[in-house]
Parts: sequence; structure tokens; C-alpha cells
Amino acid sequence: MNDTEDAIQDYLGTTSDRVASMIIGLLQITLGNFTGSGLNTFACLFFMKKSSVFNELFKATAIVDAVTCIAALPVSVSYLSFRAPGLFYYNTFCTVWFGLWLIITRLSIQLAALTSIIRTFRILCPLNTRPTIPTVRGLIPYPKSREPANLVRGKF
Repeated sequence: MNDTEDAIQDYLGTTSDRVASMIIGLLQITLGNFTGSGLNTFACLFFMKKSSVFNELFKATAIVDAVTCIAALPVSVSYLSFRAPGLFYYNTFCTVWFGLWLIITRLSIQLAALTSIIRTFRILCPLNTRPTIPTVRGLIPYPKSREPANLVRGKF
């Protein structure tokens, strides 16, 4: 073998590494990207039919999770191409993707924590929603009125 073939073999790794990359890539594409984004889109459509603070929170969670599934697509493609950098070869894409990934993962954690707080209050006070509303309004500024004039003036 010459130096070029040795470099290619070192880059690609062993056959088991390539098979593992393909399996991980296929699982991530099918279960993570397509199934995750599809189910979260249907969940968002389901929560659009109802209007309350809680449904708005669940809708936001579904949107963030769908964006997370779509944002993981370049990683899946990288696995399918035997861990070749693909779009991550470009420094600008890498920086933008990392910033987006950082924001959506932290937002997802915050929404999950807020959902847990709301569910805890629902368990403690199943018939009374009064203690839940001030907690949600304290954590997320939610407009009292959906009139555009109040939203523009900053009245929350």
C-alpha cells in the first residue's frame, strides 16, 4: 500500500467502525430526525386546537423538540458518510450550528423544568388552578390580553 491508501484506511477505520457508523446514522435518521420531528409536529398541531397557558407551554416544547430533531440532521449525515465532516468542514456552519444547538438544548431543558413545575402543582391541587397561574406568569412573561395594542405597548 502507498501513503494515500494508508491515509484513507486510517481515516475510514476498520470495517466494524464503518458498520457502527452506518447503524448509528440510520437509527438517528429514522428514529431521531424523521420520527421525532414528525411526531412533534403532530403534537404541536394537537395543542393548537386548545388555548390556555398550559397548552401554549406544551406547544412551545413540541416546537423546540422538532427544531432539535431537525438540527441534528447534519450529525446523522456525518455518521452515514463514515464520520466525514460534511457541512462541519466549514467554520461558519460549525459556529452557527453550535450556537443554535446551545440555545435549543438549553431552552428545551427550561421548558421541561417548567412543565414539571406545572405538573407538580396540578398533582398537589387538581381542582384548583389558581396557584399554577402566578407561578407560570412569574417564570414566563405572558400577556394578560392578546390584543395587539396591549402587546405593542408592553402591557403584560
